[in-house]
Amino acid sequence: MKPRFHIILSIIIFICILIFGFTHKISSGDKEMLLWSEGSLVWDDFTEVRNMDDDYVATIYSNIACPNLITENTSKVYAFMNPNISERLKDEYDSYNVLNHEQYHFNITEYCARLLRKDLVSRGLGGLSLKTIKDLKIKYIKKLDSLQKAYDSITDHNSNWKEQRQWELKIDDWLRQTSYYENEDIYEYYDFSKNRTRFFRSIYFTFTHKILTSYPIGEKDIKHGETYEILYNGHKEKIVKFFKDGKLINGGYFETAITKIIEKEKDVFEVHYLNSDESYNQNLKVSLRVSSLDAKNNLTTHYFNGNRERIEKNSIYETIWRYDSNTESYYSTYLDKKGRITLNKEGVYHQKRVLDEKERTILIENYDKRRRLKNDKEYIARRELVYNEENRKIYYRLYDEKENFAFHLGDYHLAYDYDERGNVIKVTSLNKDGKPTYDDNGASIYEYTYDLFDREILIKRFNKTHQPIIANDDYFKQVKEYDSLGRIQLLAYYYPDYVLKYSDDLWGATKYIYEGDSIIKEQNLDAYGDIVQNENNVAITKKRFNRRNKMISEIYLDVDGSFAKMDDGIVEYRYQYDEHGNTIETSTYDSIGSLKEFESDVAIIKWEYDENGNKSSTTYFNANNELAIATDRITYNIYEYRKDGKLLERRNYDINKKSTSLNGVFKTKFVLNNAGLDSIQFQYESNGKLKKGVAITRFYYNKYNNLTRTEYYDSSNRRIRNLEGVSAVNYIYNKRQYKVGNVYFNEYNRRTNNNDGVSFEFWALNELGHTVYLKYLDKKSKPAIGPNGYHKIEYEWASLGETTRTSYFGTDLKPIEDEYGTAIYEYELEPSGMYTQIKRYNKKGELSENTLGTAISKYTPYLDGLYYLDEELNALGEVVNDSISK
Repeated sequence: MKPRFHIILSIIIFICILIFGFTHKISSGDKEMLLWSEGSLVWDDFTEVRNMDDDYVATIYSNIACPNLITENTSKVYAFMNPNISERLKDEYDSYNVLNHEQYHFNITEYCARLLRKDLVSRGLGGLSLKTIKDLKIKYIKKLDSLQKAYDSITDHNSNWKEQRQWELKIDDWLRQTSYYENEDIYEYYDFSKNRTRFFRSIYFTFTHKILTSYPIGEKDIKHGETYEILYNGHKEKIVKFFKDGKLINGGYFETAITKIIEKEKDVFEVHYLNSDESYNQNLKVSLRVSSLDAKNNLTTHYFNGNRERIEKNSIYETIWRYDSNTESYYSTYLDKKGRITLNKEGVYHQKRVLDEKERTILIENYDKRRRLKNDKEYIARRELVYNEENRKIYYRLYDEKENFAFHLGDYHLAYDYDERGNVIKVTSLNKDGKPTYDDNGASIYEYTYDLFDREILIKRFNKTHQPIIANDDYFKQVKEYDSLGRIQLLAYYYPDYVLKYSDDLWGATKYIYEGDSIIKEQNLDAYGDIVQNENNVAITKKRFNRRNKMISEIYLDVDGSFAKMDDGIVEYRYQYDEHGNTIETSTYDSIGSLKEFESDVAIIKWEYDENGNKSSTTYFNANNELAIATDRITYNIYEYRKDGKLLERRNYDINKKSTSLNGVFKTKFVLNNAGLDSIQFQYESNGKLKKGVAITRFYYNKYNNLTRTEYYDSSNRRIRNLEGVSAVNYIYNKRQYKVGNVYFNEYNRRTNNNDGVSFEFWALNELGHTVYLKYLDKKSKPAIGPNGYHKIEYEWASLGETTRTSYFGTDLKPIEDEYGTAIYEYELEPSGMYTQIKRYNKKGELSENTLGTAISKYTPYLDGLYYLDEELNALGEVVNDSISK
């Protein structure tokens, strides 16, 4: 268990009303008021005293200043701390812990100030009166008082370390979620005064060359995040400029800095894509697009480069959109240079678009040459979109060519919500009936929080009833923080209840420290923000980068900044690159800077590339920079590719460049299908002949490119059995394309048992995609014992996506005990999803010891998401192992 520090108490004093008018000095002392925005608290911000009541060692006075009426001259609302009546006891406090506790009191005040600002801004200039402002002040001083009392009560004035840290993390979240309202000046928010503007957070370019704008902002706001400036040069020319953090750069909706939409003559439109210096953006496939409407509203589009030369766009030389006035839709045909119908970049020959009354595209349908519905490269035939008044999509529905929902996608029906700046703050996966369901990650709802620069700083995932869920990637929440230069400063993943997630090698949160432009130190932090070592004794990773931002060195250090004591003795990796940025060498070193083998006798790996940038060879060297014998005596790997970069052949050679085999294979050849997936695989021995046993493997796929069958052949192309005793395997999928079964066949395509006596494996999944049960059958479809000693295993799941019960069954469907003598495991969970207790039952359903003598294992929960064994009990509840270990 973690040691408990000595108890330190603190308290905060409040007044019951907000200050209406405020100056930086007051008569009770000579120190100026400290604003929250002016930096973190230090002890010099407190008045030192020799005595305090009730054994307290520090008090802080913080509050919110708000004028009686918002005017241009009195428009600031801010949190402040009064140093003159904020006190600390002389020489009797722990400088960090108490000060940190007081800082979070101040942070709560700032949070409530932001809520007040948000309320004032949302009501707008015309919605505020003396009474309204007074009522809002009372509302938020009550909230402030309530939160401050709860903070002190639950943390026991900082003596409860776990609760203190949870409150710190909770308050940090509150500040992230209200970061947009950090500005103290109410008049700085465009939504408050809503003056005329030419700046917007979001735009929509219609199919008919109109610019629709949304989320207007003031000119001062362009320094934060993404902004579009819309300029009109008469009725014939529109100019769109894209700004990122106040800089005019390429990016945004049009992927360029400046876009000019010009109506050259009646019904002829030019769209120019320009860099910030107004030169054509040559990085785009098309620098100029020209469209013309005929008398029937048919639209023809041609494409040009920066020299105004006609070009192809994704093999398309001309696009013709024919207008149907009855359905208010357009129907496309794509032509190549020779005037032949060709595929567009989505892989379809024709496309239909339906527009709404604002001329926004609300329906896209794909067709084949015969004008039948056809799936595109993403296996989608129809897209339906619904927009809000701000021209942002709020529903997105996807269908296949059979006009069913595209269940094979993780998300086929989505709903979107936005914040006041137009950022997506919530995405919900819906089923065909429009009710919440789960995506491929096992989550239903995603919520996003952004900083002032539109950077995602908080992502949370929930189940369909909006409870926290641990998704398939094993976390509930991701947190990011950035420094003033926009560089990531902190990255952490959490389970529910503010429990920090660790990686498999015990790396927790990552703090980034930048030393100049070329060195980054990554520190491993625990749940309390302290630097700790992972299981490899690494606490700090020091990375060096070259001018092209490629990492050239990675050094592993311990908590003290000394070289980490790694089990393999390697403390540094070095990297070299060619002029194209390809890695051409990796080498490993010990603490004295000498080359050190990381595997077998290998200390250096070198790579070569072909003219298309594909890795053509791998060569291994030892610590003397000589050719290494290497693992399995393979010193060289040689690769060959298709023009599109797909692997066609792999060969192995020993130190003398002689053919050598790995598991009997010297060379592997791949035949690819039209989708670029392995269709046939040939394996050869070092003599150049197809190997004995399975030499040829054939692969078959469904229309979604999921593997549906594998067949095994010998060198004479005759079906044979592999080492598992089967000649073919069929893979079964449900409508969401989750694999739910394997079926085994012999060389005559009859159901057969593999070496474990199993012919059929079947998974039953819940809507999250988690296994409810797995069972095995033999070739006669009778229950069979699988490779792990049971016929069937059942799982029960908690709402947050963690297992609460596991049960094993024999072929008679009665409980069966595993190798440890347990038939049923029950798991008691913390709100975080961490196990606090595991109970074991025998096949009779009785609480029973396993072969190690344990019936119950108890774990102590911590904010660090690691398991700390508290005690182990037998079936009578007697302690059999009370050691405390990690």
